[in-house]
Amino acid sequence: VHAASTLQQTPLRSCGSSASCGRLVMAALALRRSGLSGGLDLLNIQPEEPPPTVAPADSWSTTTLETLPEDALASVLAQLGSSVDQLVVACVSSSLCDAVSRSWARDALLLSSDPHLATDQLLLQLTLGRLARGLVRELDIAGCDLLTKSAVTRAAMAQRTIQRLNGTNVGVGSWTPEQLLRVIAALDDLRVLTADCRSLGASSPLLRLLAHPAVRLRKLVLHKPESGAALEPAADDLVSLTAALKRKPPGGGDAPVASLREVDLGQSGGGLRGAFEFVAALLAGEECRVQKLALSGVRSASVEALAALGAALDGNR
Repeated sequence: VHAASTLQQTPLRSCGSSASCGRLVMAALALRRSGLSGGLDLLNIQPEEPPPTVAPADSWSTTTLETLPEDALASVLAQLGSSVDQLVVACVSSSLCDAVSRSWARDALLLSSDPHLATDQLLLQLTLGRLARGLVRELDIAGCDLLTKSAVTRAAMAQRTIQRLNGTNVGVGSWTPEQLLRVIAALDDLRVLTADCRSLGASSPLLRLLAHPAVRLRKLVLHKPESGAALEPAADDLVSLTAALKRKPPGGGDAPVASLREVDLGQSGGGLRGAFEFVAALLAGEECRVQKLALSGVRSASVEALAALGAALDGNR
């Protein structure tokens, strides 16, 4: 907090001085390190009362960070790099928040560079709060395990101009098809959505998700559909899922299988019909780039299915 107050009140003799910019950057990074080591809530920092302003000994005018020209402030913020660092500076005071917001407007939020600091409160501050000026076109939250799916959906609804969204390994567990479809519905010009997904077999929401040309699934986890009248009777039939993964989009480009790196059928408890045939068909062809395959507990219905799987594995090294 003391570093925060120092940053707010640091005078500059020259707005273009690299040494002065360096001192501001070091103060901001010191604030960030203190937040990490002390467990501070960086979005609720209450700085102590600033010390009285001391008149300069000479006739030069003093300039604080809040009163820097926009080009000079932008140069200082550029030294911080990530959106998280810039938000830490903005959280020192309301006047700094207003100052930073003048130069902060970016079209990309790359929170994956600091996943341990990316929380729901931070994401919503960046997309809904006072700093949410301009149009965000790229949101990268890969690996941000402190975020929740609901907060990401709210951020997408607030920034409908997002064109590229990387949401792999976000929060607890993989996305469901229904959750990803809600995110897609909120975005008007989505071009690429990268995510991991878990589904109850070849469900209708999963098939609708794979039909969207922007979807790039990196990981697919299939669970066995539970018995019940409300469940789809063909959800455990993987033939339709194979076709959906292999189907190229109408406008051209790669089929959904090209983005897959991990397939996990081990969560199905062996209850999915045609699991080995599904994997064999999935691995066939040059488009498939799966690097990790989990089949624990999956039972083969025939020797022929095992032979087909072996041939597919041999052809996809």
